[in-house]
Amino acid sequence: MPKKILSLILVAGIAAASFASWRFFVQRITDRDLLVESLKELEKSGWNPRVRVDWDVFCQQAAQGYYDDAMKTLLLSRADPDFQYALVTLAKIRAQNGDPEGAIQTAREYAVVQTREKSFQEIAVAQARRGNARGARETASLLADPLPALDAVAAALAERRDLQGARETIAKAPSPYAALTAIGEYQVKMGDFQGALETAEEIWPKNNANLLFDIGNALRGRGELGRVRQLVSGMRNREVARMFIFYARLAQSTIENIPTLVPNTCEQAFIRAKEDGYAAAYELLENTNCWYSFLAVQEFGSNPDEAERGLLRSQDASDICFGLTEFAKVAAAAGRIADALRFLDAAQKICGQKDAYRLAAVREVARGWAIKEGPKPAVNWARSRSDPTQRSWALLGVAEAMGHAHP
Repeated sequence: MPKKILSLILVAGIAAASFASWRFFVQRITDRDLLVESLKELEKSGWNPRVRVDWDVFCQQAAQGYYDDAMKTLLLSRADPDFQYALVTLAKIRAQNGDPEGAIQTAREYAVVQTREKSFQEIAVAQARRGNARGARETASLLADPLPALDAVAAALAERRDLQGARETIAKAPSPYAALTAIGEYQVKMGDFQGALETAEEIWPKNNANLLFDIGNALRGRGELGRVRQLVSGMRNREVARMFIFYARLAQSTIENIPTLVPNTCEQAFIRAKEDGYAAAYELLENTNCWYSFLAVQEFGSNPDEAERGLLRSQDASDICFGLTEFAKVAAAAGRIADALRFLDAAQKICGQKDAYRLAAVREVARGWAIKEGPKPAVNWARSRSDPTQRSWALLGVAEAMGHAHP
């Protein structure tokens, strides 16, 4: 056979093999498939999906819009005592994703009345938090008793600074405690103390204590407690005015009467680090039961080499394990994947395979790696882990990077 033809055959063969490999990877590398694969890996570890919901996978599937998959994951675990709560969570996340209509349709199919009602309320609040006041009120109207939901909707609108929308929502409510409190707290934050006191007067006196204390505390923080008498003079409800004077004085006394606390050795190390540097702080921890990792993690962002040396002065394996896994998370978030993997491997030698610290770091490293370099190397690494629990968490991290992490 001529060499030219043989070369062409070889090139074609290599190209075909590469294409097959590429095609296989492309077919596999979707966040949706990785979430399903993560669940299957978790089953290999001995976890029984029919006993307990895998909340991480379930919430991530819902967050990324794979609602049917999330429901399948949930339906594996009907024995879970939180099953009804999970149904509410599914509707809530769908609404948070901007699909309230789909969330409502899902909730309508729930068999348990209480679950259906709670779902409608959560959907309404999610709509309010996205700024859709009218839609939130329409969803609340689906409830047998819409008043509690309207109160929660108005509170969410107030937190978004939509005080007009909040007021319109509770216009006909007899005692909208949560909404009025949220409105008052926003007014306090803006320095509108007169407006906050007027709002406090609208709340049933037994429910306005926290707001009144917060007004007094904010005045104290600004050094304006001298305004209390002036503010009281403009109040219509004399009982609320008397209560405000009491809580303003209480806000002052809680500061004046705070006892002086002597920091223990572990706390002194943090103070020492700011005053004399970390080297002196580490010396203070010698021959104590204090963990070095808290100090080392604090130093890691500015001086990773010295932080690592400081951590390794500890004689406590759990302390070192925690510190190394935290280093791995920080390094991965910064895109320093080689360092993250080194810390992770060092932690495994100390912590073992299934340590909770390490699993969280595995997930963060996989996510950081996928964000920096794309999913392929991170998926290959995830699938290469020897422990199925680690594979599950790593695959979940990649899936999060490809979509968006559930809050």
